[in-house]
Amino acid sequence: MKLNFGCGRDYKNGWINIDNNIDFKADKYVDVFKFPLPFKDGSVGEIYASHVIEHCPRHVGLTKLFEELYRICREGAVITIKVPHVSDFGAFADSTHHYYFKSDTLNYIFTTSFTGEKPVSRFEFVSSKITVALYHWRFLNVLNPFVNRFKWFSEKFLGKYIPFEEITWVLRVKKGEPLRSSPKINDDHAGVCNVA
Repeated sequence: MKLNFGCGRDYKNGWINIDNNIDFKADKYVDVFKFPLPFKDGSVGEIYASHVIEHCPRHVGLTKLFEELYRICREGAVITIKVPHVSDFGAFADSTHHYYFKSDTLNYIFTTSFTGEKPVSRFEFVSSKITVALYHWRFLNVLNPFVNRFKWFSEKFLGKYIPFEEITWVLRVKKGEPLRSSPKINDDHAGVCNVA
């Protein structure tokens, strides 16, 4: 089963589209942050979550969200997550955003517990990509190769002057393996990230 998690306006044919907003077309109307989700253990082979997890309420927490995604996914399932980059103007403009992301934020969620929550680390990072411009000033996308090759430098220095719009992570679910202490994004430097 392929799950479009928090589909919003992006209804995908051939997927199970879920959302909690009845104003959007969906196959199931579910509160995506209320667990357990109405799916059997290991029943999902792919999840697409575009601009959803930043809305996860603080009382739920991202660790619990990823534990639930892990539960419903089968071994080798692929999870694609898209979020606004912390430097994007829209990240803070939307008052329903509870979390803010840099390219290495998931490393902190999976390996460290700043919030007192139990870390989750049963995911393999397949890729991490920053997109400089999605809607405006698309000519700046010529910077994408540099920004993605030198993420730490780019986020620390360039992001102050050229806001990045989006981060896309692709994860693979690893079932049956012992918890690893440090799954790392394939990145040139794991910089510092604050999850506000």
